[in-house]
Amino acid sequence: MKLGLFCQDTRGGVQPYLGLATELEQRGHRVRLFAPENFAEMAKPIVSEFVGLPGDIQAFLQRPEVRSEMDKGFLATHRLMLRMASEVTISSVQTALPESLGLDAMLSGFGGLSLAAAIAEKRDIPLVQAHVHPLGITGEFPGILGFRGPNWGIWNRLSHRISQQVFWQPMRRLMQTVRRDYFELPPAPFWGIVGKIRSNRDLILYGLSEQLLPRPNDWHPNQQMTGFWFLDPPSSWNPPESLAAFLDAGPPPIVVGFGSMSMEHAETTTRTILQAAESTGNRVVLLSGWSGLTPETLPDWAYCIESVPHSWLFPRAKMVIHHGGAGTTAAGLRAGVPSIIVPFAADQPYWAWLLQQRRLGIALPGIRKLSRDRLTTAIRTVEQSPEIQEQARRIGQAIRQESGCQRAADLLEAHLAT
Repeated sequence: MKLGLFCQDTRGGVQPYLGLATELEQRGHRVRLFAPENFAEMAKPIVSEFVGLPGDIQAFLQRPEVRSEMDKGFLATHRLMLRMASEVTISSVQTALPESLGLDAMLSGFGGLSLAAAIAEKRDIPLVQAHVHPLGITGEFPGILGFRGPNWGIWNRLSHRISQQVFWQPMRRLMQTVRRDYFELPPAPFWGIVGKIRSNRDLILYGLSEQLLPRPNDWHPNQQMTGFWFLDPPSSWNPPESLAAFLDAGPPPIVVGFGSMSMEHAETTTRTILQAAESTGNRVVLLSGWSGLTPETLPDWAYCIESVPHSWLFPRAKMVIHHGGAGTTAAGLRAGVPSIIVPFAADQPYWAWLLQQRRLGIALPGIRKLSRDRLTTAIRTVEQSPEIQEQARRIGQAIRQESGCQRAADLLEAHLAT
């Protein structure tokens, strides 16, 4: 089959879908990936076809006015993401629509779902939602923006609806205009489609592990958790010699990285991290990523590199300090090491809360409240908690037995064959 895979997201958001695309390609399907143009180099060796969508997310996040807002919490970050989406929606339509000819089905994550749904409707092909966040309504656990409320069924269901609408309603008017003017389609449902089964023809796949979040009993049978989706490096990949030497020279270090998040005060944050590591007697590996964690000088017990495959590095870590992105959280869980999560916005506080609830790590306040004392206390709490260490080890062992991409591909093939 020729399968479209739509994903407008950051690097950490795109990688799980490339893991899924790898499995589909290995089964003989041709995957046409629609993703931001700056991911071409990463995607082209994996998928049959790559369609670069306008909008370099990394360049957007590195703008000075954006960096100054990224660490101010959910509302500020939400406004920025809506602003970028608004900037590129029309040009994305003009790029993606002609490139969608000949597809047999369209898969889409949350990023770009409304556009992918319009393309599928215009081309009269099935749409399969494929998410890495728990977006389906249930009474068994709260929505990604509602975890601070009471754990009541009625509240949990309401919190999922609120979470869905916070992301959909600000874009609804623009998408209705796009559907009318560019697709000649009727308006989308007022409440949107994210996480919703409208008929037995629908399928929603969740790249989530039931080891962390059991599948709700009140979900529709066509809403399925498959296990996490991971993109592992090719077998030919080798780490830099200097990094391998650093790891061999002492005990497992703390790995610190904030992925695609950018921040205004990266130097201060870097200094805080190094002070906390030194005060607890730990070595540290800094993953500078897009966040700018790049100190001018480093002590001999610290190492800095832009990025390294998490599947290789995290199992060699003592613990991981990160922003709580869905992909990084999953990688830490598979590695079997505890997490200390310092969330910025969006779904990140949810993962921080969930891992702390499951005794798999520590949730700290937002990045703006990060201090040497808070981070030092969190590190010592993990070091002194056999329960957290054992829980992390056990869930890692269980997740490594799962094959999320294979399970997702099995369900997709079975669904599209009917």
